[in-house]
Amino acid sequence: MNRQGVSWAVGGSVVTAALVFACLQFLSPILTLLIVAAGLLVVWAIFKPLQAACVLVFLTAAFPKAGIKVDGFPFPVFLFGLIIAVVLAAAALGWGRRDTVMDLLLMTYLVWVLCRVVAVGLPAGFSAAFQFLAWAAIPVVILVVTTHFKHDGTAIRKSLERGFLLACAYALVQFVGGVEETAIPGLSYALGDDITQKNNVIYSSSVADFSKIPSTYQNGNIFGLAATVFFSAALLRIAKRQSSRQDVVVLLGALAAIALSGSRTAILAAVVVTLVVFLRGGSLSRKLGITAVAVGVVMTVITVQPGFIERYSLDNIVESGGAGRSDVWRSILSQLTPLEYFFGMAKWRTPAEGVVGMMMQLGIFGMLLLFAVIARSVVRRSGMWVIVLTLGIGAVVDSSYMLFPTWFIPAMLAAGAVTGVIRSPQESSNPHVPILVHTR
Repeated sequence: MNRQGVSWAVGGSVVTAALVFACLQFLSPILTLLIVAAGLLVVWAIFKPLQAACVLVFLTAAFPKAGIKVDGFPFPVFLFGLIIAVVLAAAALGWGRRDTVMDLLLMTYLVWVLCRVVAVGLPAGFSAAFQFLAWAAIPVVILVVTTHFKHDGTAIRKSLERGFLLACAYALVQFVGGVEETAIPGLSYALGDDITQKNNVIYSSSVADFSKIPSTYQNGNIFGLAATVFFSAALLRIAKRQSSRQDVVVLLGALAAIALSGSRTAILAAVVVTLVVFLRGGSLSRKLGITAVAVGVVMTVITVQPGFIERYSLDNIVESGGAGRSDVWRSILSQLTPLEYFFGMAKWRTPAEGVVGMMMQLGIFGMLLLFAVIARSVVRRSGMWVIVLTLGIGAVVDSSYMLFPTWFIPAMLAAGAVTGVIRSPQESSNPHVPILVHTR
């Protein structure tokens, strides 16, 4: 180790020791640990930005709802860490060519979101305004940034997947030990929130009532849709023979998570994506293997908890009318004026689930802008279509699309898409521009 390295090590040790001593005198041990960890992460980020970004996205995928609830809205502690992770990753991986069309689309969309926040969100209170901004603006910016990385972001994707696998492991603990009994305030759900008020209970006519498994995502539907995103990406890589062992593990973990989540939207999205991927070609033996594994995982879950059989039956879905969504949609659509159809609701109301809720908040005009930004981002990534298809199904059927942090995780997953950035022939022929290989 050189003199500079020794100096940094000694100086850092002294400062850390002093900080720990000072914090222990005035703060709790837990808060002291958090402050020291944050300080060490800052130092790490200065010298190793990509590794620091990987740590932050791992924590986001593993504990997305860790934080505290303020004014009716949970503030995940890793929200700010995730934004920092994007900045660090952009600095480490570099930025691709400027896209003027994307810049204009994104700016127009963000201006529209800001107008809606000021006109509708703020008059309804801080919580409504922040919730609207959180799902409508921040994730879209992250999506654009991560799909414009110049170099391969596979390390970030794999860190996200490992964090998600930790969440899957905790879901199994919940399934065995109980959701409330294994809850960790401030980590598995926001401090000050009530895990029992998350609409996770499934009422059954054939067995005792039981719970959807939310893992660290607080809500089974959110966990299920996030799991479907990871499932879809892993499925595509396996089908295209671009997979690693981790992809197989992610596929298994995601299948278990989807089945345990109790989310029929997640089941629908997973089935549709699987059919589309299979119809696009690929190895017949791999298709049969994936199908057998999926059936095995689902059969294991419904054997342990027979109530899921009734939950996932077609009769149950038809009888419930999609949990009453169709009736709610008809009622809301009959009340909206032509201007509200196009520009969004004039006064804040709790949005309906699915695509109608999106229209209430953004209006058709805002939705068209959002779709244009997403489409422009997908063009840059050859495997992003499977993620967008999964989220599209979620957006049409369920409100999970709008609930933090469902959008953030797939947006970051775009950083390590299936085959990397699509480059122009001019860039590919330039020896100074690195050529991306398949992510293995």
